[in-house]
Amino acid sequence: MPRAIFYNVPAHGHINPSLPLVRELVERGHQIIYYATEQYRAVIEATGAEFRAYTAIGDDYFNANGLHAGVFWRVTYYLITTARDMLPDLLEAARAESPDYVINDGMCTWGYIVAQVLGVPSITSLSLLPISTPPARDMLALLPFMLPALFANPLMGVQANLRSRALARQYGVKPLGSMGIMNAYGDLRISYTSREFIAGTIPDADKVRFVGRVPYEQPDDSFSFERVQGRPLIYVSLGTINNDDISVFKACIEAFGGG
Repeated sequence: MPRAIFYNVPAHGHINPSLPLVRELVERGHQIIYYATEQYRAVIEATGAEFRAYTAIGDDYFNANGLHAGVFWRVTYYLITTARDMLPDLLEAARAESPDYVINDGMCTWGYIVAQVLGVPSITSLSLLPISTPPARDMLALLPFMLPALFANPLMGVQANLRSRALARQYGVKPLGSMGIMNAYGDLRISYTSREFIAGTIPDADKVRFVGRVPYEQPDDSFSFERVQGRPLIYVSLGTINNDDISVFKACIEAFGGG
């Protein structure tokens, strides 16, 4: 029976997409040990995986530390610092389990490093879009959104890179740069979307598997689709953290109001 350890970050937008994958692996005879925080115990155990709770971080990890898309360097600093603090205990437990492979969320730096230290195959669960090189026109359109994030807390970015290098020396692995801390990619990457949503070129595209959204539960009946039969539907997806920006909703209303 293949055995794997799955490391994720405590956020609905990162854990929920992974649950059908975990259930499928369990049904195929894989033993999955899944690390998250207590809030997610029930949904993880429902897949048949064995739940393990982090002891160093809680359900409010992102909110408590002020982490969101607008503070890129702050996020990298906290992710690599969390990895530094948790790795001794996680590695001790992982060595005792002797997994055949490791799955880590793209932002779960500590899971990626565990796989590298153990020398086992690593699979990345991509709740975010795979990194790509978009066309120049798209880059120009994104600049007004990217620049404020890149200029916020740049010293934290320096500290993050120093800590990444220190961890690499300590454990004898390759250091992760800033983008690697945010996107810790393993040998194989599973993306819960379609290639059609990705603009431009994807580096190492042969390592990405697009599986789309894989529902495994009946949708609730709180919304009646009969009410919109014959009318065009628009799907807007927001993340766990960035879901309360009123300007996003206003922009959607303005863009699609005449539909």
